[in-house]
Amino acid sequence: KDEKTIHVESLGERDASYNDFLRDLQKGGEQECRYGLYDYEYEHQCQGTTESSLKQKLFLMSWCPDTAKIKKKMVYSSSFDALKKALVGVHKYIQATDLSEASEESVERQLRSTDRV
Repeated sequence: KDEKTIHVESLGERDASYNDFLRDLQKGGEQECRYGLYDYEYEHQCQGTTESSLKQKLFLMSWCPDTAKIKKKMVYSSSFDALKKALVGVHKYIQATDLSEASEESVERQLRSTDRV
């Protein structure tokens, strides 16, 4: 395989769930690294108000499990910076090495941390 080019492997449906995103990210197996781009939606309530609004934040995840080979991790890590520069409008960059770091709870916590209170 050509390790000098990043290829789009799959496109998720607009209404795909976060679990669908995670499944696609891991479908290469436990030794494979992947990048994933996901538009995450959640309810946000500003402090001092009773109304909540729907927030959408685009994030880019680098998925490199601990079980991946060192060389592969290094290639993905160095390419991540180039990919970040190429993509416009991404709100957050997340690096995950296991399911706890890639979990919906962990991702939502990181995205919410940038909200204005």
